[in-house]
Amino acid sequence: MTTAARTVVQRAMRAYDPPPDIRVSEWAAAERVVARGTSARSGRWRSEPYQDALMDAVHEAVARRAEAVVLMKSARVGATEMLLNIVGYFVAHDPKPIMLLEPTESLAKRISKRRLGPMIAAAPALARRIHSGRGRHPDSTLLHKRFPGGDILLVGANSPTPLSSDAICVLLADEIDKYPTNLGDEGDPLSLARKRTATYWDAVRWYTSTPTLQGESEIEKWYALSDQRRFVVPCPRCGHEDFLTWDDQRHFWVRFSGRDPATAHLVCPACAGRLEDHERQDMLRQGRWVATAPYVGVIGFHAWEAYASWARLATMVANWLRAVRLGQAQVREFHNQTLGRPFELPGSKVDASSLLGRREPYPHAREGYVGDLPAQVCGLTAGVDTQDDRLELHVWGYAPGEESWLVDVQIIPGDPARPEPWQELDRLLTRSYRHATGVSLPILATCIDSGGHRTQHVYDYCRRPASIARRVYCIKGQGGPDIPFVGDHRPRRYGQDEREVNLHLIGTDQGNALLTPRLLQAAAGPGYVHLPIGHHHVGEEYVAQLAGMRLTLKQSKGKPSVRVWEAIRPRVEAFDAALYALAALRLADPRGDQLTAWAGRVAAAAADLRHREAEPAAEAAPPQPAAGRPVGRSSYLAGHARGSGW
Repeated sequence: MTTAARTVVQRAMRAYDPPPDIRVSEWAAAERVVARGTSARSGRWRSEPYQDALMDAVHEAVARRAEAVVLMKSARVGATEMLLNIVGYFVAHDPKPIMLLEPTESLAKRISKRRLGPMIAAAPALARRIHSGRGRHPDSTLLHKRFPGGDILLVGANSPTPLSSDAICVLLADEIDKYPTNLGDEGDPLSLARKRTATYWDAVRWYTSTPTLQGESEIEKWYALSDQRRFVVPCPRCGHEDFLTWDDQRHFWVRFSGRDPATAHLVCPACAGRLEDHERQDMLRQGRWVATAPYVGVIGFHAWEAYASWARLATMVANWLRAVRLGQAQVREFHNQTLGRPFELPGSKVDASSLLGRREPYPHAREGYVGDLPAQVCGLTAGVDTQDDRLELHVWGYAPGEESWLVDVQIIPGDPARPEPWQELDRLLTRSYRHATGVSLPILATCIDSGGHRTQHVYDYCRRPASIARRVYCIKGQGGPDIPFVGDHRPRRYGQDEREVNLHLIGTDQGNALLTPRLLQAAAGPGYVHLPIGHHHVGEEYVAQLAGMRLTLKQSKGKPSVRVWEAIRPRVEAFDAALYALAALRLADPRGDQLTAWAGRVAAAAADLRHREAEPAAEAAPPQPAAGRPVGRSSYLAGHARGSGW
């Protein structure tokens, strides 16, 4: 065989050699060329200190059969460029079917034109493998690139058809928080795309996104499932290793003086040393990724702007100060786009554990008994929630300023379509509760929800003369930001004989916005909500129900985002009943000036009771009642317990 022939054969045989064992980061450093005009830094690819491990996580994912690799990030940390590096690696080094999933098809086309196409043209290792779409390979298009051993599909998450066709091995999902929540009856886009990787044992699923609202963000949910890796860096003063944060003083955090961005610097949590911005660059070069949670099948990373070498702390501080001046929308954008963390709407969610921990004993509490009403309470109202198998009565006490105390919770079993639950409710609503001063207070007003499956039975109960005399109001919740919390009543006719009942509409949006900040309030005073220790119904489940609502933002296509209240758990009867009791207070005191008057009446009745109890003691000193025996009401309060003008 001639030398020339031997050379031809050797070259042909090398085509069947396995590719060299390199990683994505090594391939990018050797082969990737960033085309001019596609990035601020063109030329040979140069990784930021935190980027190599992110790209190389695809190898770890295959080795560990990981469910996914997740990156929760801020803007401008090079996420799209890293995705393109992964695409280039699999095209040139380990051919497989690849899908690049973008939020919309128009964005997928834009990525293909402005980022992927120029990358292919600038990197010889890619240009000689990916068909141009001309000549012998007209099937390569803007959204479909063919190469030996695989292809690249660029797909919009708003297009269900491409998401449900051929199998893929490498799924690269970009900005998943911007995907539509569902595609009609098809399901959500990410789940549809994930199903297409099911046949590959070595499938790679790499998800990235800037987060949105806390509790709503898809990338936040995935990151919470992951091992939550953080990029830790060393302190140049003491050597302490930690990660960078914006405002958490337990880690390296950003500090500045007054409103001067030029004073921005980092503070070490260990030695309290001041670290100037130029020192951050050296810290980053020595950084490494560390998992902060157990690995359970998902590899997760969090990266934000401070980890990028081009970023400046002074610029971040200036952007923060501007966001604070401009309002909540800009503060949210700063959290998402600069800090790479989800934004929680102020006053949007109550922490159940905090509520549980602040329960308190009421005065004169005995074992198995909540105790007397606190001295500040001057009026009681109730909210009744109706379910198919029970009624729930929740009694609340109020002081001037609408400071409130949960007094009692009674679960009345039975179908409200039968008379027995209503008879028991009658008995409970006519009870009175012992005040710390010794007098007894009646329930002044009650609201009953008519929005369930027993509407006509609620109507029948509320229209009775006895219910009207006891101020038992029939209510129905109605959503909408412009619906007043307690509006005017309207007659409602129902039944074949067109019976009439007065129905009060309760604006649930305004009610939720009124009650939630009170549950978040930290110090006792006007509006504060007190919860008792000792009541068998007021435990973890009850408190979780009180904390079961949150405020979130919803956005429809082509429309501005709007705030809506939603339940975050199946049962929120405690919250609903607290809202109904507050509505009953507003109905009984429409001008908002009666609580002070009621407080005066309670004080006068208590003084009268003390005076009457002292008179016989001076003459004959009769025996005292046994401990725990209820003390009688004054005739004044007893009269009002019968509904005579309280």
